[in-house]
Amino acid sequence: MTMFASTLKSARESAGLSQAKLAREADFDHSYISRLESGVRMPTRDAVERLCRLMPGTQRAALLTAAGFTGGHDPMRDDLTSMRRDLMGMCLRIDAMLGGPDA
Repeated sequence: MTMFASTLKSARESAGLSQAKLAREADFDHSYISRLESGVRMPTRDAVERLCRLMPGTQRAALLTAAGFTGGHDPMRDDLTSMRRDLMGMCLRIDAMLGGPDA
């Protein structure tokens, strides 16, 4: 589980939301929240912002940092961070298909 996954799950549970309700409210597919919380997917900055708006009291900075976004909005940095997250996600999916990292 990634830092973002555990931070999101904790924030969602503190807000009293199910994965399905959070997904519905954020206009995401229900499986997207599950994938975020299991660490299979990493969110875009926009996705983190949408999730934060739906969970009052959520530490926006903590979720952004856990997702790999820091400080002010920097589109170039966000693009590089998104590419890094996409590559990490691909590696996780390949590992899963091959039976794990030790296979």
